Amino acid sequence: MKSLEEWKEEWLAMFQLHSANPSQEELEAWEAEGVQFLKLYNNPEVSITIIEISGGKVELYIGVNTKWLAHEAIQQTEPQNFRYLSELTHKDDKIFSFETELMGYDILMSLSGKERKRFWMKYHRRLLAENGEYIYYVFSTSVYKLDGNNTPCLLKIETTRLPKGYQPAKTHYREFSHSLKKNKKEKPVIPKLSPREKEILELIHEGYSTKQIAVKIGRSEHTVKNIRKKILKKLGAKNTNLAYEVAKKHMMI
Repeated sequence: MKSLEEWKEEWLAMFQLHSANPSQEELEAWEAEGVQFLKLYNNPEVSITIIEISGGKVELYIGVNTKWLAHEAIQQTEPQNFRYLSELTHKDDKIFSFETELMGYDILMSLSGKERKRFWMKYHRRLLAENGEYIYYVFSTSVYKLDGNNTPCLLKIETTRLPKGYQPAKTHYREFSHSLKKNKKEKPVIPKLSPREKEILELIHEGYSTKQIAVKIGRSEHTVKNIRKKILKKLGAKNTNLAYEVAKKHMMI
């Protein structure tokens, strides 16, 4: 299984891989809009962060009347707020948070431009409060702006503090929504997975590579790759993260 540092590196690489290329006019428009945008939010229980993803780097506009923080994804360095947030996060939520954000961004980038604009995701995360207790927060991410090629260049994250003592029915809650209006009268029938397919999907989700899975189940890498393709086809998913969510939703795993 991947370590916390490996999850973090993959999280940083995600932004470098899917970096937008907004025009100079778009950047100048956001430069003027950004400061005014953040001043609209003054709720002490809600923090607003705008993430600008362009040119292989990430710029963060955090809260109200705070300075900008920069992160060079290529150099794999962290801005102060990422490090601070990681330190405050409950140990059982750290990997879950990276995994959720990677999963959400992977789903986002698999969509068409029109669908990307409608995409949002949210999940629960426990952060250490001033009194030494962990408080649940809701992290909600949506697409604020796309560049000319429909690549997300501005993401908006709303972090909402939940009431003290709040306990969700499910500790690791997350939800993704990118659906457009559909005219389908009947829900599609999802084929069931075989025991072997379930096993491989769970191993992929746990972070095992194709080679490691092949060794673990005593099959060739070619066989593992073919089974992976069958899983995606059966579940109508574009990637294994989405396939895992579909399988979980239909109680196959």
